[in-house]
Amino acid sequence: MTPAMRVHTYLLDVALPAEEVSVGVGRKGVWGVLRAAGYCEDVVDSAGTVVTELASNAVRAAVEEAIRVRVSSVPGEGVWVEVWDDQDAEPVPRLAVQSLDDLDGLACDELIGGWGLGIVESLSVAQEVRPTEPYGKWVGALISGRSDER
Repeated sequence: MTPAMRVHTYLLDVALPAEEVSVGVGRKGVWGVLRAAGYCEDVVDSAGTVVTELASNAVRAAVEEAIRVRVSSVPGEGVWVEVWDDQDAEPVPRLAVQSLDDLDGLACDELIGGWGLGIVESLSVAQEVRPTEPYGKWVGALISGRSDER
């Protein structure tokens, strides 16, 4: 069972316009609910960064619908953050970099953008893309950590 399938209670579930300003609104919402739930700043910061990357991708992908941002506590594992957009296409990293040597020979404009999914992967312990009916997808990630509140 994937982390998203184990989630039952959302700390945050909000629809936001598919506009750049929504990225910051979503991030601040994530910070607020996780701090209120007693998560440490490392978890709060990581979840905020992950939702920033996922929401940025969703805003760029969305055509007609608002995006949605959800955050859930996964008992004993951490925090599940996910973002929905109305497009079926799965996100694809623009650059696959295994080491700094891979960057040699790239033009400066090739180095701008395309790092978001790598950032999400480095800050999370699991990632998932779930198609939705009749269209769209959830893209989510599990951030390891526990709340101090029990």
